[in-house]
Amino acid sequence: MLDTWNAVYYPVPFLLALLAWEVRGPQTRPPVLALSTTALVWISFEWLPLHASPDVQSAFFVAWSLPLVAALGLRLRAPERPAK
Repeated sequence: MLDTWNAVYYPVPFLLALLAWEVRGPQTRPPVLALSTTALVWISFEWLPLHASPDVQSAFFVAWSLPLVAALGLRLRAPERPAK
């Protein structure tokens, strides 16, 4: 994640793991997080290189990936809430 100068296929294992986690989880909602992260990866590696400098590309990648990792880490460390 901290290597912002990487190839587009590097996030694929993460996206597949995120998708599996969302689909197999206790919630009965569509995998919105995996879909939105896929869109952000596409923007970062396919669209943005045609429209922005490498520094802007790196800043954009870090701007969405660090908060995502922090949120997933908090979710992992948080105690489970009782089902309603």
